[in-house]
Amino acid sequence: MRRTRIEQMTFRLSLLLLIITSVSFFAAAQTSKPLKIAFLDESPNSQKFAEQFAQSLSQNSFKLIDKDLARAAATGAKTVNPFNLTVDEAKNLGALIDCNFFFVIKSETIRRSSFQKEVYFESYAIIFLASAQTGQLIVWTDKHFEADAPAVAEEALLKEAKKIASEFSPKIINAAERERAARAESPASAVLIEDLPGEATAAEQNLRVPLPYKRLTPEYTQAARERSIEATVDVAAELNERGDVERTEIVRWAGFELDEAAASAVKKMQFRPALRDGKPLAIRVLLRYNFRDLQKQ
Repeated sequence: MRRTRIEQMTFRLSLLLLIITSVSFFAAAQTSKPLKIAFLDESPNSQKFAEQFAQSLSQNSFKLIDKDLARAAATGAKTVNPFNLTVDEAKNLGALIDCNFFFVIKSETIRRSSFQKEVYFESYAIIFLASAQTGQLIVWTDKHFEADAPAVAEEALLKEAKKIASEFSPKIINAAERERAARAESPASAVLIEDLPGEATAAEQNLRVPLPYKRLTPEYTQAARERSIEATVDVAAELNERGDVERTEIVRWAGFELDEAAASAVKKMQFRPALRDGKPLAIRVLLRYNFRDLQKQ
């Protein structure tokens, strides 16, 4: 009788270990799925660099989405400017492509002149990496090379594609790990903050909207000036009952350090507190900044 019980316990323990092993194997299989990466090149001039960049990135165990499928998805999403998307537009685009992350690439060789050189050529590549999960811009770069002949400048840029890809690979992996950790966190501790309602809505009744005591203008950055960037940045700001800015989030990104400039300006602002029925109210507001190079007007 005692031996039978021992055998039963041994069997149950073996079964439990088998279940644990199976669950662990399944979890490992889930996390080991290769990340799906898509590429959007903005113009035909960008294709040569984009292909070289994608080929270099493919050596890092990523699954690359067919470029024609990605381009068709972008067309279906009616994306006007893929370098200046809202987070919802980026998530929608990523869902249509069915990817984890996507690159937006613009590359060309242009003729330039300056006080130092009458004529020279610049080959450049602007690369944005966005998350299909969060819709956020993960990182961007603007690489460029100059030479007396266009072919020389272009060749220098193409040779750099492999190095640039190696710089992006760990950033993709780190972003995926951060997103995985964020999904694993319990949302129970999240504090819900009311969004500022639209005009002439029921929620607007008896509400005194928050207003900044002083509006601050973000800097038009040197990185944006070098490319004559025109873009819009939307910043969502969470205000506490005193009108202090507790948290900011970029909900339309533009890169070229404009996102940081806009967020920095918002964080320095002080608001007249929102009131509902005379009581202070924490609220979330949206601030929009349109950037353009005024020196070229």
